[in-house]
Amino acid sequence: DIATGAVIAAVAMVLSRCLTVQQAYSAPDWNVLFLLAGFLAMGTALETVGLATDAADGLVGLLHGAPAWVIVGAVYLFVAFMSDLLSNQAIATLMIPIVVKASVGFGWHSQTLLMAVAFAASAAFLTPVGYQTNLLVYAPGGYRFRDFIVVGLPLRFAFAVIAAIAIPMAYSPH
Repeated sequence: DIATGAVIAAVAMVLSRCLTVQQAYSAPDWNVLFLLAGFLAMGTALETVGLATDAADGLVGLLHGAPAWVIVGAVYLFVAFMSDLLSNQAIATLMIPIVVKASVGFGWHSQTLLMAVAFAASAAFLTPVGYQTNLLVYAPGGYRFRDFIVVGLPLRFAFAVIAAIAIPMAYSPH
């Protein structure tokens, strides 16, 4: 499996001296790892106390009977807009239990909405803080906050339309 392969590759790199132990230790972004660990715990807590089920039930109730492209588009837009405010890993981690439960409510395979979450979480175009690359180019490029909105909003809706059509075609809901 991939986890075993990654550990074997890391050990092989250290043993073959392609990488020192110090380099291997300092390579991970520990802040991101701890953030993800916290959001995984929060996702588990949401599921345990029933908030994930309540949110999924609300989503199913709101969009019940809508065509697949509308449901995928709504999930995509919600996650994409949330990714502009929170880290994309955090919002994806929080949304996974919700969309899995919502998929059951719609009578769908979960992969359809999971793919919508995966693509949308990477579509943080509206703010410089939504994604690390945006922040990296923000100051050196001389961009203003408004520039991200002007370019990002049309891009956001274009990607949402493409995702709403393509995801149900590629990952059949039923």
